[in-house]
Formats: sequence, C-alpha cells, structure tokens
Amino acid sequence: MGYLVRVLIIAVIIWLLYRLIVNWFRKPKQSAAAGGMQEMVQDPACKVYLPRGQGIELKKDGQEYYFCSEECKNKFLQEHKKPQD
Repeated sequence: MGYLVRVLIIAVIIWLLYRLIVNWFRKPKQSAAAGGMQEMVQDPACKVYLPRGQGIELKKDGQEYYFCSEECKNKFLQEHKKPQD
C-alpha cells in the first residue's frame, strides 16, 4: 500500500512540473486592454455574432459586411442581387 501511495505522489508531482513548464513557455495571452478582444459583428444572413477578425469580409456598395461562412455570404449576395436591365 505504501508503494502505491508513493507512486501516486510522484505521478502528481511530475504532472504539476509538466504543467508549470508548459505554461512557462506558452505565449502570454493578450489582455482586453491591449487589444486582445475584437469587436463583435453580426452576420447579416444568419444573424449570428462573431469576432470581426474571424469573419469573411465583403465590401459592397461602400459598406463592409462580415459573414460566418461562405454559404451565408452567397445567400446574402443572392438576396441582394441587383436586377439586370
């Protein structure tokens, strides 16, 4: 029984050391004050909110639109297609 407890304690210590080393070398996260948070924008096709940097951008008629997927972008373009003369 004493042997099993020692092995368990050593395993926990090794795991803790591993986590400390990984966190030490990991790139620090940006804080919200340093610009880590992005503005949220709404997809005009499906109405979902997403960070501006993750959206698919479309500039149309001097306006910027952001989409969560190519499908939503294509749906928006179909709905806002200008009639041909």
